Amino acid sequence: MTIRYTCQCGVRFRLPDTTIGRKARCPACNTVSIVTPDQPGRDKASIPLQGDEASAKQCQTPFDAEESTIGRWLEEFGKHESDASSQTNPTTLIPSRQSRQSHRNEPDDILAAPVRRPHRSATAEDASQPDEDRDWITGPEQPFWKDWAESFVFFTDANNFLTLFFLTLINMTNTLLPHGGILGLLGSVLVNGYLCAVAMAIVVETASGENELPNLWIDDILDDLVMPMFRCLGTWAFCLIPVGLVQLLAWYNGLELPHTAFIALAAACAFFWPVVVLCVAIGGGFQGLWPHTIIRTAWAAPLPYLAVWGALLVAAGVTFLPDTDLFASLGSRWGVRGMILLRMAGYAMSVYAMIVAMRVIGLFYRHYKKRFPWVAE
Repeated sequence: MTIRYTCQCGVRFRLPDTTIGRKARCPACNTVSIVTPDQPGRDKASIPLQGDEASAKQCQTPFDAEESTIGRWLEEFGKHESDASSQTNPTTLIPSRQSRQSHRNEPDDILAAPVRRPHRSATAEDASQPDEDRDWITGPEQPFWKDWAESFVFFTDANNFLTLFFLTLINMTNTLLPHGGILGLLGSVLVNGYLCAVAMAIVVETASGENELPNLWIDDILDDLVMPMFRCLGTWAFCLIPVGLVQLLAWYNGLELPHTAFIALAAACAFFWPVVVLCVAIGGGFQGLWPHTIIRTAWAAPLPYLAVWGALLVAAGVTFLPDTDLFASLGSRWGVRGMILLRMAGYAMSVYAMIVAMRVIGLFYRHYKKRFPWVAE
């Protein structure tokens, strides 16, 4: 179907109805404007295409002939513009300010990898159609601080409790695997790779608005287990790159820097670890992670970011609690059964700390993504 559109210069065209809401250039005056129909009713006559002589003969007046010629030109222009937009392939994590503004005008329920997913077209037709592939994604339903507090009691949900129990059983296998030789080493890689994959998936699911812990199904060992483990462990290596460079320069120049200086530098670099984890989990890699991007992301909401680190410190304390003298004294009092129970509790506390840490990192994106210098939707 077609519509009639009148340019500001007075020239009237026939255009496909799919061009409503899109920009088009008038070949008569070169004015770029948004196409709107002249009247509610739509003309069902087809636009004569190039080389279609039978359709061109239907034009009974010179004015109609002019309309068909210009209509063909604008149709080809619209196709060219549509093809160009469909081939858009951003290669950086940070889009331009204009691109970022166009993303902000889209619905908040679309979460995608910031590097690999092309931009959505800004047509009225696309804006009226929901994203059926990701219609389950929602935005924040309550304040950040309430979500932050509820992250510590996520196990009150029955499904989350079962997931915690299942991950604890998987984590307990690390006790026996180191004694299995090469097969034990391979099993340890698979177990820890699964835990790392779950950790990165928790970040993505929480960032997208989901409060239930993900259940992962393994289809490919390399892509689903090994690579997530390298990405998860690589976040720490990435954060400590400046420490390694400073130490290398000091060794090359024969300098001996104080040990406290390296500790302070390592702490300053580790402070931005949640941002690196967030970008790697959503983007699927380390591309686009520049120092100014990392710093600006953390500075987007300073107080909530400090709250994220507060939760991480609490999680770290829970992780190291089984190694304290308190647990050792309790084990000596309760005997062998008590030691087994305390060991199981230690593995459960380790998984609990991991889940809390990854959830609060995902919450930082869920609530403050509008302030970030990069977008993933």
